[in-house]
Amino acid sequence: MMLQKRPYIRATRIAPVLQQNLASILQQRYRSTDMGLLTVSHVELARDLSKAKVFISFLARPTGQPTSDTEQQHADQIANFLQHLNQQVPRIRSMLASVVQLKYVPDLRFVFDDIPSKAEKINRFLHQSGDTSR
Repeated sequence: MMLQKRPYIRATRIAPVLQQNLASILQQRYRSTDMGLLTVSHVELARDLSKAKVFISFLARPTGQPTSDTEQQHADQIANFLQHLNQQVPRIRSMLASVVQLKYVPDLRFVFDDIPSKAEKINRFLHQSGDTSR
């Protein structure tokens, strides 16, 4: 009897579970009203499940005409927030371990996912230019 190889790896099944649970933990414990709604957009998990890169973004940022000063302030806020999250990794891993059924919780590294903010800028530009074809 020949064993078939599985068409998936365990990391691809666990990454969405980590994403959902991390999103819940972060939204409950680390929310920041002046930066927008915190979302976990993606989790990249190593094949051996030892490390996870967690991509976060902010949606529904407070409205207003963005200027270079406010954009720089927002970038500084994000950098400070990421630094704070990465310092809190042991605590976050502990909270994650209490809700996820894994023998070992991966080491976490938080990074900013700027794709949603770039899409928002493009959308704003299209609306300002009068393109209403959508």
